[in-house]
Amino acid sequence: MRYYIFIIFFILLLLASSGQGAERKIVVDSLVVCNNQLCLSYHIDGLLNNNTIQGLERGLTSEVLHHIRLWKSKKLFSSISAEALISIKILYDNWEDKFRLVTDTENRLTTQVETVRQFCSEVRNYVLADIGEMEAESKYYISVETTFKPVSAETYEDLNSWLSGKSGADSKEKPKTGGQNKVFSVLMNVMGFGDKVLSYKSVDFIIENNSIRYLN
Repeated sequence: MRYYIFIIFFILLLLASSGQGAERKIVVDSLVVCNNQLCLSYHIDGLLNNNTIQGLERGLTSEVLHHIRLWKSKKLFSSISAEALISIKILYDNWEDKFRLVTDTENRLTTQVETVRQFCSEVRNYVLADIGEMEAESKYYISVETTFKPVSAETYEDLNSWLSGKSGADSKEKPKTGGQNKVFSVLMNVMGFGDKVLSYKSVDFIIENNSIRYLN
């Protein structure tokens, strides 16, 4: 296990030295009413850069979390009308010699890097709500928060345990102090492998005549 963790840590250092790529941002392609449902499509350019793909091929496991919310807009405190969390785990399956993409409902294998990028960075025609359940003339807005974890939670804990000199069993029996976790988090961020969080918030809109009217 220690040898495996050392290799993973070496990969992190190697990839961090080669740069982190272009700035990422969420781009909403459409928010429309389709079949009496509110449907959202968006993408993120450069979410998985070449460094990430190389890391996957060398043994790293990454995660992408899309948190989508529909809010009922109010003057003081807006309330959540609907929300969804899309979780995607990405790894390279050495037995199959393919990338593996895992969600709550799907376990896909592919050799195509572009398929991996699209699967993780594009959300198409996602149904947020039935417009029949949305209040007429009420103001709404949507928010999207995408968290990209270049190092998955499992790999993160293994590395943290290794750097603190504990085995996996010791790690479970003796929780690490906040100081140890903080130092490790700082190290990962300096290396460029801390979590990347991207956010988007739309302007207010109302549903009118089975379509969306934005309020400027």
